[in-house]
Amino acid sequence: MSKTEIGEFRENAREFFAHFPTHAKNYLLELVPIAGWLPRYNRDWLYGDFIAGLTIGIVVIPQAIAYATLAGAPVQNGLFTMFFGMVLYAWFATSKDVTVGATAVLSLVIGQTAGAYNGDKHIDNMTFLSGMALLGGIVQLLLGLLRLGVIVDFIPSAVISGFCSGSGIVVIFQQFPGILGTPNINTNDAAYLVIINTFKNIKNTVWLNAAFGIPTLIFVVSLKLGTDFLQRRGHKWAKWVGISRNAIALVLFTLISFGVNRGLAKPIIKIVGNVPVGFAKPQTPDINSGNIGQIASAAAGVTIVAILEHIAVVKSYGRLNGYVAKADQELTALGIINIVSSFFGGFTATASFSRSAIKSQSGVRTPGAGFLVGAIIVIALYAINAAYYYIPSASISAIIAAAIAELVSPLSVPKQLFDIKIIDAFIFFLAAFITIFVNIEYAIYASVALALAVFLLRVARPHNYALVRSQASGTWVPPTTAAKDASIVPTPAGVVVYKIVSSFSYPNAGYVSDQIREYIINTTKYGGVPRAANDRTWSDDTEERVAAQEKLGITVEKHVLKALVFDFSAVSQTDSTGIQNLIDLRRDLNRFAGRPVAFHFANVPPHVRPQIEYFLEYSLKSDSALLSRPTHTVEQAPQGAVRGWALDNFFHVSVDEAVAAVEKIPIDNLLKDEEKGEKEKDDEDVIQI
Repeated sequence: MSKTEIGEFRENAREFFAHFPTHAKNYLLELVPIAGWLPRYNRDWLYGDFIAGLTIGIVVIPQAIAYATLAGAPVQNGLFTMFFGMVLYAWFATSKDVTVGATAVLSLVIGQTAGAYNGDKHIDNMTFLSGMALLGGIVQLLLGLLRLGVIVDFIPSAVISGFCSGSGIVVIFQQFPGILGTPNINTNDAAYLVIINTFKNIKNTVWLNAAFGIPTLIFVVSLKLGTDFLQRRGHKWAKWVGISRNAIALVLFTLISFGVNRGLAKPIIKIVGNVPVGFAKPQTPDINSGNIGQIASAAAGVTIVAILEHIAVVKSYGRLNGYVAKADQELTALGIINIVSSFFGGFTATASFSRSAIKSQSGVRTPGAGFLVGAIIVIALYAINAAYYYIPSASISAIIAAAIAELVSPLSVPKQLFDIKIIDAFIFFLAAFITIFVNIEYAIYASVALALAVFLLRVARPHNYALVRSQASGTWVPPTTAAKDASIVPTPAGVVVYKIVSSFSYPNAGYVSDQIREYIINTTKYGGVPRAANDRTWSDDTEERVAAQEKLGITVEKHVLKALVFDFSAVSQTDSTGIQNLIDLRRDLNRFAGRPVAFHFANVPPHVRPQIEYFLEYSLKSDSALLSRPTHTVEQAPQGAVRGWALDNFFHVSVDEAVAAVEKIPIDNLLKDEEKGEKEKDDEDVIQI
């Protein structure tokens, strides 16, 4: 840490503690955003929130039932999860459009994960599910409180799109046994195995169950297509019928089931059965030393999916409706929801794409709509729970399959990714492929690992380039632009202008230095003193490469390098590795040019300048290597450093200014080989090869 950085740290610390009460108050207020908007609540907002809350309330009941089934939990636990997601999110939300609770993708992940880690139910199933919610919620809360939401930015949208599309296909395939009434099918198997096993056991199908499942699927899909058509024809009422299609189907086929099964000692179809009244008694999930390792391992993948899905939904609707949702606060909200919910038998919750879309389209004004949804869920738990008894399981499977189909991305999405960046399309297909043919947990880890590897590769291998000046635009442009510009002005003899387009630090400093070194060897004249092989290091093949160029017989005008100008406008940071590489590069270029090469810097950001000053102080003193562990700051540079050189002379506000400065450097003062009998060649400063 340089003296400048230490000074900045001290100043920031002094300011923080001087105003600590204010900072603490602001931090606490940020944790409870409702305190900011509730005092401004008005009648217009109430109207929009009432309509949106009522609409979501109609949608959320059938979804809670369906997604609880998908997660392997009782129906009432799906309602518990929805309730706490809706009500608590209203307190802590930074997005008005988002709804939190059970979702199709996350419920699928929960069900598959529980099947993989606790398939024999040696741990009570709800203990396992609530335990995952508790441990995951703690992680989410810590990430939010410590303001570490930035880690989510490392996961590209291609991973989320591919994962959601693959999950959608898996969910649809998993519902086939339920829709057809085919028993004894392990729906936690890979999707293709579920289909194969379903058709192998088709002879065991209970056709009375299929008589509910297939018509429900046809009814929901037809209602969706029909209302979409009517909306396009201008019938506004069709929108609300379409939104309520799952609730309509659930009520209709539950009434039919009631008529068929009423008075029978044993139902003739598979139904939900008894649902307890009200909330479960709060209790701590039974996590102990014997099961915490297993629950924690299972919770890892579930937590990652919950975070990714939540932030993706929040950012999407913030961007769509013109406001900025805070990722850190959203993680705090999600953590609180999952922790509290776990004490009441809830499983892991996250933001829902489908419900958030409905809420946004319904004209919601604030997160307060969640309170009305919570009230509707309470009514469902206490007043109409008896109606759940006759809900056909096959109809639930059909509703899930129809609803989840919207998560599968159309072919235009991977095509768009392919057009933008091929690797993004590859990541999309990898995530989808592993999700469908292996399982969701491996898909999460593989796609995230690949995305991080691609990110690191992009950081470590940036596309830097030399610059030339365009007379027409008055700017310095890369070679690709220069090829189309007839007004390019030749760079002054012996001057190279080079732009670094990323950070210059330990992941890429060596690669960038090699790029620059290679470019200069290929485009400038060798001015060094010929040396015998035994005077060079074993890896120094510079003279052989120069000789090989001469044998090509191509006439190219080259000049001995005089100065290297860096455009640092895109450099966000550098470090000791970057500075060491600058010193090594200067030493090698001095040797190649046969004279000291001036390094000048244009457009250096203020926070990067102290490190460049260190390089200049050190290199003006000598060409010796930077210590692996610097023991002094820029201000404490070696006393032997060259004085009389103002460091400001090496920093410039533009590339034009830098080039003008290096043009004034007298070549005669730089030539080192005049005393060695080489003057007749270097006076021309041009070589024919």
